[in-house]
Amino acid sequence: MARGRLAGFSVKALTAELERRRKELPKLIAQRDELNRLIALLETTGKAPAATKTQPAKAAAKARKKHKLPRNKMSLSEALQKVMAGKTSMSVGDAMNAVQAIGYKSTSSEFRSLVNQTLIKDNRFKKVSRGMYALKK
Repeated sequence: MARGRLAGFSVKALTAELERRRKELPKLIAQRDELNRLIALLETTGKAPAATKTQPAKAAAKARKKHKLPRNKMSLSEALQKVMAGKTSMSVGDAMNAVQAIGYKSTSSEFRSLVNQTLIKDNRFKKVSRGMYALKK
């Protein structure tokens, strides 16, 4: 009499599951053999191979590839100073749009927050009113 977790399954379902697992067995044995080969190589040489069947060379290169950031000719502070020159005050949103209009590039999804933080922290700018900033004289 079947008890426990298997009690709710039919014989047909259990047979199908056994067959599915039997089909996976050669693949699992090949993975085990490959890992045993790598362990033996590591024990004899003291270093792992650069690329293996479990991690092809393309995947290894892709894992090492870094995200390329845009390069700007000037820092965000300098760009803000440039767009705010001659203006009495600017909102954070206007400053953000103006900086992007002169060619400053950013991949940040929170670019507005970066502009706001720069305006708060940089001593070249002063807060005029809520959300409004100007250049210090």
